[in-house]
Amino acid sequence: MVRAWILNETAEDQRLPHMTDPPQFVTLEDLKAKVGVLYWKLSGEPDDSQLAKIRAERGYNYEDTIDVAPDKLPDYDNKNYIKAIRLLGTPVWTAINRSCENHPARINYVQKAAS
Repeated sequence: MVRAWILNETAEDQRLPHMTDPPQFVTLEDLKAKVGVLYWKLSGEPDDSQLAKIRAERGYNYEDTIDVAPDKLPDYDNKNYIKAIRLLGTPVWTAINRSCENHPARINYVQKAAS
């Protein structure tokens, strides 16, 4: 199962969990309502019928994948394995370099996440 939480505000090593004390966990429903994150647990096989159904129903025609595993990333010291697929329609975004805390898109995102 996926766990998600509110991050603390430290500049420590980004590989650490950065949980608040006490931890403030958020539900998958919160993630969907507040920032539009959707979650499915799939088989990971290229011919997964559930993935094909999601792609068709939602009009996704583009994807990128990241594999996080000891044999894929140097200095990976945790024994978990993660394969994440980001599904999108045709990409139509513009990269915005950091620091852009005053950019309208960032302000809108922060306001939505805080509500």
